Amino acid sequence: MVLWFRRRNEAARLAELNGRLHRQLEAQELSYQDTLHSFMDIKRIIHDINKQLVYIRACIEAGHAAEGADHINGILQQIEASCNTITTGNLAVDALVSHALNLASDLNIAMQHKVQLSGAPVNIEHYDLCIVLGNLLDNAIDAARQVRPAQNRSIQLHIHSNNNALVIYIGNSMAAPASTAAPCRRAHPEMHGIGLSTIQQVTGKYGGHLRTTVKPGKYETVVVLPYAKTGS
Repeated sequence: MVLWFRRRNEAARLAELNGRLHRQLEAQELSYQDTLHSFMDIKRIIHDINKQLVYIRACIEAGHAAEGADHINGILQQIEASCNTITTGNLAVDALVSHALNLASDLNIAMQHKVQLSGAPVNIEHYDLCIVLGNLLDNAIDAARQVRPAQNRSIQLHIHSNNNALVIYIGNSMAAPASTAAPCRRAHPEMHGIGLSTIQQVTGKYGGHLRTTVKPGKYETVVVLPYAKTGS
């Protein structure tokens, strides 16, 4: 009987380890796909650059310098948009946020982001961080993409850390009218219900908290994840 329990515990431990490794591989794959996506966009722009230069030269020769300058600015904006990558050094954050930025761009969602990680290591397991950040971004994009017209789609993402915790704020536009009543986690389950219970479990594991707020046309979520105590 004791041997059976030991084997079962070992099997559970290996299953959990396998799950963590699988999630880390998924994050690495996301990072690779986003890098490839950016590279292909830049390669396409370089391929077309000769045509753009011919047009700009014609503008200059015709005395339309302002028109040529506007065209140059448009090219620079395209190149900048093709380099939507985050490089904080944290693989999970970099892969998931970069992927969300590219996806939001494809869906005509204006996504503002500010990611500031302090010099201290983010002492949160990558498996748990992927669950929290991945679900938050998925929910925000799923809700924002339903907004009509498309120019009203928006997401604001703020991530910052200190020596003790990681804080994630995400606010997104949503199609359905919202009540300004007190925060309620079940206000719009069709948009944000998926994954919230899992996020709550992870925040509870670290002694953190999850807060959601419904505003007219906007849904906001704040997650605080205190770092796991080393040696505990």
